[in-house]
Amino acid sequence: MTEPELKKRIIGKINSSRNADLLEEVYRLISSEDEQTTFYKLTEEQKNSVEEGIKQIARGEYLSGPESDAEAERCLGK
Repeated sequence: MTEPELKKRIIGKINSSRNADLLEEVYRLISSEDEQTTFYKLTEEQKNSVEEGIKQIARGEYLSGPESDAEAERCLGK
C-alpha cells in the first residue's frame, strides 16, 4: 500500500469513528511524532569525530563497559 493510499484509508477510518477514546489516542500518537523527530546539526569537527569513532569501532579499537570503567578509575587514581 502506498503512502497516499494509507493516508486515505486512515482518514476514512477517523472520519467514520465515533469512539472518542480511540480518536484521542490517534491524536496523541500523531502528535508525538513531532516530539520524537529531533535533528542535530553537527559542525565539521563533530562530523569528523563521529566518522573517526565509527572507523575505530570497525577496527575493534574500543573498550567494553567494564574495561571503560576500569580505565576511568585508573585515570582518576582510584
